[in-house]
Amino acid sequence: MNGFKPTGIALYSPKFKGKLCPLLFHRSNLKGLEIANMYDTFYKNTVLKYSDDLPAGIEINSSISRIVFQNLVNVKLDTRILDPRVFAKINRLEILLDIRWIQEDLFSSFLSLKSIFISNWRQIVHQQGIKWITYLNKNLNVNLSDST
Repeated sequence: MNGFKPTGIALYSPKFKGKLCPLLFHRSNLKGLEIANMYDTFYKNTVLKYSDDLPAGIEINSSISRIVFQNLVNVKLDTRILDPRVFAKINRLEILLDIRWIQEDLFSSFLSLKSIFISNWRQIVHQQGIKWITYLNKNLNVNLSDST
């Protein structure tokens, strides 16, 4: 008999105390992960962070294709939230509401990423610039001279 194999997980108003072990997603195969209501303010910090102390030689081998972050308040989007060891095979990222900043080289590890939706992208571009965009599709080689 096969065990329970969920295709999606939704976390609403999670209270992360300390760092989360990335092995939680070891060999997971999810179509979607949704996390809502993360805050990074002076009185409330509920931001997801992964621990760095993973034993040598252990691979996460997770396959999570879509991540949705809803109702983020003052959150910095970086590898502490989007850990490349866990989300290496992500192909769609949706961020609904307020992120404050995007780590410049964040998307360099996500080679399968095909779609990004950021609801406050204009604010991010005005405050931070667009250098983080240059790290998208780093593995894509385009010959602009070839018109075929």
